[in-house]
Amino acid sequence: MSTVDETGSTAASHSARSAPGANSGFMARIARVFSFDTSVYPEVAAAPATAQAIVVVSVAATLSGGVATLFLFFFVVPGALVFLAVQALLVMLVTRLFGGHPAAFIEWYRALGFAQAPLVVGLVPLLGWIVAPFYSAAAQVTAISRVARLSTGMAFLALLLTWLPFFLAGLLFALVAGVALLGVLGLAST
Repeated sequence: MSTVDETGSTAASHSARSAPGANSGFMARIARVFSFDTSVYPEVAAAPATAQAIVVVSVAATLSGGVATLFLFFFVVPGALVFLAVQALLVMLVTRLFGGHPAAFIEWYRALGFAQAPLVVGLVPLLGWIVAPFYSAAAQVTAISRVARLSTGMAFLALLLTWLPFFLAGLLFALVAGVALLGVLGLAST
């Protein structure tokens, strides 16, 4: 007879999760991300899973935009990997400012890379593209919380602060592109 703890897990399931190598295969890790198994993030942060994180980001970036992005693979994937690198650096800095556990850049790269997996939900017609960003954001908050050992609220604030530069850069790009387009249209009409 197995005992059940306060989380509803049996002793057997705890030992299976904590056994070295248990649930550490690539697809098992992806399944754990989708099921919000919070132990996956410290595991991938500490494991040599950088190549796996790159695959997750590449697939998520390509599939999250649907069929149209398949044709833009060579543009979308490098952009997503650069975005992840900058985000990992920003998360590393912000969580240290918040007094979080000092994880290395590559640990953040791996953990946040796996947190991108829910973006593939964007393939689901109609609602997928609405649900996927929130699902991925929740996974990123969980990754930050677990790796930095911060509260969920502090992890959420850290994520918002790391998104701020990207948001501002997007606004600046839109402003410059809009002004340029108005200039081109203005010149074309005269």
